[in-house]
Amino acid sequence: MKKSERLNQELIFIHGKNKFNLRDLMREFRISKRTALRDVSELEALGVPLYAESGKNGGYRVLPHQLRTPIYFKETELLSIFFALQLLKGATPFPHSYQQIKEKLIEKFPVTSLEELETMVSYEGLQVPIAVPQLEMLYQAMLARHQLHLHYQKEHSEVKIIQPVHLNYRQGLWYCLARDIQKHQWRTYRCDKMTNIQFFAEGKNYSVEAVRKQQVRPFTFAAQLTAKGCDLAQNQLFPNMTMVGNQLKGTYHEKELDFLVNYFLMFGTEALILEPPMLKHAYLQKLQDMQARY
Repeated sequence: MKKSERLNQELIFIHGKNKFNLRDLMREFRISKRTALRDVSELEALGVPLYAESGKNGGYRVLPHQLRTPIYFKETELLSIFFALQLLKGATPFPHSYQQIKEKLIEKFPVTSLEELETMVSYEGLQVPIAVPQLEMLYQAMLARHQLHLHYQKEHSEVKIIQPVHLNYRQGLWYCLARDIQKHQWRTYRCDKMTNIQFFAEGKNYSVEAVRKQQVRPFTFAAQLTAKGCDLAQNQLFPNMTMVGNQLKGTYHEKELDFLVNYFLMFGTEALILEPPMLKHAYLQKLQDMQARY
C-alpha cells in the first residue's frame, strides 16, 4: 500500500476511535513502530487533533472537534464515484446535488475529462425513476428518527402519521418502510404517493432488521422456471424470494397478491406457477381480464 493511501486509511481508522496506540496502527496496517510514529506525525501535520498520553496505558486520544479532516481519493476512486453518480442520477434522495458534486469532481480532472466520460459511457435497460422531491425529507426524518404527518394518495387521499425507517428503490419506484403510528402497524408506502409532508413528533429508535422480522408473510409460493426465466428472476429477485434449482420460491402477504401477479406476468411462458391455488387463480383471472379488453 502506498504511503498516501495508508495515511488516508489511517484517517478513517482513527476517526472511528476515541483513543488508540501505536500497536493498533502497527497491527491494523502491518507497519513497523518507526513507520507508525512517522505516520502519527504526518497525521498531526494534516490537522488531526491528537493528544499524546504517557504511561503504561498511554497512547493517543482523538480530541473532539467540529471540522472533519479531509479525505483524499485516488483518481480511480474519483472515477468510481462519478460512474456511480451517473448510474443513480435522478434516483437518489438528493438529485439536486448531482451537478454540484460533478463540478467538484471536474476540479480534480481536466475539464474535458468528465465531459468526455459522459459521452463514452451510457446505461441502458434502466427504468427512469418517477420524480420524488420528498425523498430528502424522508431520508432526513430517518436519520433524526422523526415522525411525519402527511397525505397518502391511494383510491382517495388519507391523512397518516408515520415514522419512516427504510427506503427501497426498485423498478423505477421508491418505497418507504414505515410505522403507521395510528394503526400501530408496519407498512410499505410508495414515496411518490406522499404529499404535504410535515414534521409531527420525535420518534423511537427502530432497528430495520427487527422490523423486517415482525413483517409476517404467511403465504408461500413456488414457480417452475425455464433457463431464460431463471435469468429474468436473478435480475428481479426481491428479499422475500429465493432460487432453488429451476424453481422460484418465496413468501407473501395477502395484500401483495396483486403485485405478485404482475411480477409473474413479466415472465410470460418462461414461468409456471405451481402453488398456491390462490395465486394461480388470481394470475388466470388477470389474463382473462386482459384478454377481455381485446
